[in-house]
Amino acid sequence: MPKETLEKQKINFEEGVIRTAMASGLGKSKIKDLKQNALDFISNNSFPTNKNEDWKYYDFKDLFFNSSNIFSKTETFKKDELATNELIQLVDKYVFRESAENLIVTVNGVYREDLSNFTNRDIEVSNLNNHGAKTLKEKEPNNLGDQYLRSLNTLLIDNAFFIKVAKSKKIAQPLQVLHISNQNSFNIVRSVIEVEDFASLDIIVSYVGLEESNYITNAIIDCHLGKNANLNFDKIQSDSKNAVTLYNLNAKLARDANFTFNSLHYGAKSSRDEIIVDLNGTNANTDLNGLYVINGNRKTHQKITVNHNSEHCTSSQLFKGIITDAARAEFNGLIDVKREAQKTDAKQLNNNLLLSQDAHVDSRPQLNILADDVKCAHGSTVGQLDEEELFYLQSRGLSKEDAYTTLTYSFCEEILQKLKHESVKNYTTNLAFNNLSATTNSTLANLADNDKFKKSRYSK
Repeated sequence: MPKETLEKQKINFEEGVIRTAMASGLGKSKIKDLKQNALDFISNNSFPTNKNEDWKYYDFKDLFFNSSNIFSKTETFKKDELATNELIQLVDKYVFRESAENLIVTVNGVYREDLSNFTNRDIEVSNLNNHGAKTLKEKEPNNLGDQYLRSLNTLLIDNAFFIKVAKSKKIAQPLQVLHISNQNSFNIVRSVIEVEDFASLDIIVSYVGLEESNYITNAIIDCHLGKNANLNFDKIQSDSKNAVTLYNLNAKLARDANFTFNSLHYGAKSSRDEIIVDLNGTNANTDLNGLYVINGNRKTHQKITVNHNSEHCTSSQLFKGIITDAARAEFNGLIDVKREAQKTDAKQLNNNLLLSQDAHVDSRPQLNILADDVKCAHGSTVGQLDEEELFYLQSRGLSKEDAYTTLTYSFCEEILQKLKHESVKNYTTNLAFNNLSATTNSTLANLADNDKFKKSRYSK
């Protein structure tokens, strides 16, 4: 693609955002001061480029070309609303058994109370138009993640929801937040999750897109954990194969808090996740896990930062990827240990399985350590399936296809077994098998000439 074409698309995107925001009427918003600050920032700054180290490997043409189908000539969003009966069927299909009475639904980024089913009085839920504006202003962090994306989210936000678990409340059943997207929409998702001292919550956030839908999602989730709080967060991304997703999650942990995050990527044409965890109190702990399975010419980017800001904190990162065809993946992980964070125990590992010659991964595990009494480790592996293991399985009666599926699923299983809830585990396992089947078929075609595969640049 000529450089000037991409630059023109970038300018059209930025101008479309500003015109749409102005047409919506900032002065009518309950957060007009936040929106004005966001507009000022976007007006005076440019969208990130590949010159930015954090965006070095990002392919912007997917984002900018998708946006040209969304912004109309009248500078409004085109949203083809699904019929209510279709939405009800989708909700029934994707709600998890354990969350049937703890369900929040959004459609194209907008909270839908009529589709939600929420009965737990120990969880406080509000939206932007129901006392939520004050909460958003109070909880708005400074310079967390990419400031342009956060400003873009704030500028275009129509609604947001806020989840709060009061002090010492233990929520037995998981809460599910189901995001449904359809064609030609720019989905702005914003949520604030607060788990107060000694409270606990399991939350499942699932993203579902119609098969041929063309949309962009810009999602920002801010999590605040009090002393001794526990938050188990499962994110399942099964967006449309044409979708572009930009996801930012920020978690702040007080002393003795525990944050577990499991991210599973099975959809989207292009996805980028930025996860930032701040361990601000003594003995705080975070466990971050991820799995991405991509084929075709899809792209996925994982940017993970764990800031050890206090002593005696622990963290672990385990991210695995299966990449085939001409797909591309990026893992950019950082453990940042401040000078006062003595007795830190942190580890980070990224494992990748490449199943074709044209598959590519950029893996950059990083450590930045200023304290002198720490235990930190990081690593990265990029490899192929073991031919001896494949031969062994085939010698025991498995077909070539089944042997490939078995070994690739075994690679995924370590992440899938970390999921707590049975229906979530079954759902994500089925998605993994479906993706692996497609991956296996394309891989077998690519491996018709096995000697050629052996000469891959990643072969030893």
